[in-house]
Amino acid sequence: KQWYQRRVPLRPGEFEVDHDGEYYRETVDEEGNLIKEEYRIDDQELKVYVDEWTGDEDYYESDIDDIDVEVYVDIDDQDLDLTDYIDFDIGLWGEHDDRASDDIFIAGKYESKKREKGVDEEIQQDPVFDTTDFPPLEQLIVSPLCSEGLNFTDIPEYAVVKQSRKFSQICNVPESVEVLSYEWVKIDKTTGETEFVTNERELNIESVKCSRGHAAIYQCRVTYLCEDETSDLIPVTAESNEMTVLVDRGFVSNPICQIFGDPHVITFDQKIYSFQGECTYLLAMDASEGSWFIYGRFIKCGSDGTCLDSIVVYVGGYPLELLRGWVINQNGKKLPIKEGEKLYPDDTLSLYYDGYEVFVELHNPQIQITWDGLMNVKIEIASRQSTLGLCGNNNDDPKDDFMTWYGNVLGDKDEFGHRQAIDRSGICKKPPKRTSFNEDTTAATAHCEQVLMSGLFRYTSEYLEQQAARRGSAHELYRSDKLMEMCVYDYMSQMGIDALTPECYAGYNYVSIIKRLGICIPEGWQSPTSCLSKRELQDITISQGCPWEDGQLPFIRD
Repeated sequence: KQWYQRRVPLRPGEFEVDHDGEYYRETVDEEGNLIKEEYRIDDQELKVYVDEWTGDEDYYESDIDDIDVEVYVDIDDQDLDLTDYIDFDIGLWGEHDDRASDDIFIAGKYESKKREKGVDEEIQQDPVFDTTDFPPLEQLIVSPLCSEGLNFTDIPEYAVVKQSRKFSQICNVPESVEVLSYEWVKIDKTTGETEFVTNERELNIESVKCSRGHAAIYQCRVTYLCEDETSDLIPVTAESNEMTVLVDRGFVSNPICQIFGDPHVITFDQKIYSFQGECTYLLAMDASEGSWFIYGRFIKCGSDGTCLDSIVVYVGGYPLELLRGWVINQNGKKLPIKEGEKLYPDDTLSLYYDGYEVFVELHNPQIQITWDGLMNVKIEIASRQSTLGLCGNNNDDPKDDFMTWYGNVLGDKDEFGHRQAIDRSGICKKPPKRTSFNEDTTAATAHCEQVLMSGLFRYTSEYLEQQAARRGSAHELYRSDKLMEMCVYDYMSQMGIDALTPECYAGYNYVSIIKRLGICIPEGWQSPTSCLSKRELQDITISQGCPWEDGQLPFIRD
């Protein structure tokens, strides 16, 4: 076996390989006939020396800023591409060829084994380089087969970007592919339509804003040349995986109490329990001065449960009632709302409707109530003021949330919940205890996991948990799996409303939570979960409340 060292100037872009440390062995029979030859290179250095030649035999360029190397090994007339299997270490040195002021030294480790050759097969020797006709590097680039598709790399399925920060993503494809064009688009999952973003390889958003629609689903589309079945080069367009970009608008640390489903309660101090009472109950109140009260009416729902039906807020002696169908009653007057508009009925409150929920902001005291128009309410207060009611006492200690007006802490949730009843007639009964269902919950668990443990929710909950750990805070609703038990409970109680299933209602509830915690997600999250669209949910919600007059619907319709 002989190796030949090329000692002629290289053309621009060409490289030569110095094979050092190889092992070669021949095996012969008794008559001296060659029966096997072996080539083996185990964990040896593959050295590639690159001289940038300007065309003048006595002059070489040494300023090389960037170099891309592809390695092919010729074995039995077959070019084997080893580029993806070699870990390159690139550095400058200048001792290989004294005609060049600097060379590029590239070292990698690889292992190559030769198969055994038959007795009658011709032994192939390495060819001597023809100094007059050295093939250009471009001949080593082989166009991919169209049937193999295009491999996109380093495009994440999900990404979170801080509000007002810059976001960029490169559309990476193999460098050996001849790309004709790039295109980034946004995909509207609710309509299936796409919106052109840029025809650059790199997607750049200088200042990410949720209000500008930057929280969206993006996709890169590449048109490139490939070989068809007849070995002709044809242009083909390939699509990358979809990339969902979420916008983090900032963490919300105010105390939040939530009541939803067959009523499940998450207190201000993050204690979770369920209470199936059927009455009007005190949800929260100012325990220090009695300046505000919030009540909720629980009615019979599903096959064997109850749910929240309406909310009444008393501030300064005046009531504000939130009913199903997004109806807001102020002293007998139905307040108008419109999707995307913030309204100020008077100087005490403001209203905002985003198409999913109504946000009622009380100015004094500072309280925000979020009502989904069905059976989900979130109560957020601005400070650690002392409270009483189903939402607990708001002292940052969940262990004493079952505190009564007299300061006693109860151990039984049903007894505690029953004592919050507004029952002057004495007709409300303490609900029976229930710890589990006798029926098989396998189907319920599978349906809830399909929604709550989907990729988007799992990714978002992990991100929120990491952010909470950084701040040293805790919140039971950072993780979507925390809602699994409650979702299964509602599924078994048949808590769906028309076509709105319990698992999808739990999904909408979690979306509401992460939005309130500062994460802006794109429309269309329902698509992979088969849950109702925004429009379908609006139609169901409106049907549950008092009729709206024609032309006064709160949401926007084409």
